[in-house]
Amino acid sequence: MTPSKAFATLCGRIIRDGNIEEYPSTQHRNKKIILCSQLCLDSFLEDPSVLCKVHLKSEKTAEQIQAELTSVLDSWKKFYDSSK
Repeated sequence: MTPSKAFATLCGRIIRDGNIEEYPSTQHRNKKIILCSQLCLDSFLEDPSVLCKVHLKSEKTAEQIQAELTSVLDSWKKFYDSSK
């Protein structure tokens, strides 16, 4: 079984074992935006700039999110490789 790929929502929440297709999403400025809930999607659709500004001021930087994703993916790969 292949492990699912970790991904991050707009707010920086790292989803380690979810199906990306099950999370609400929309297109914004030619990018797919993934949100953690229908409420967040509704808020985003009402005024994307507000939600983007709030989450841009999040304590997590893009580098921190990327490092966390890399760590998760490395862990999954080690687990997957050891279970063969």
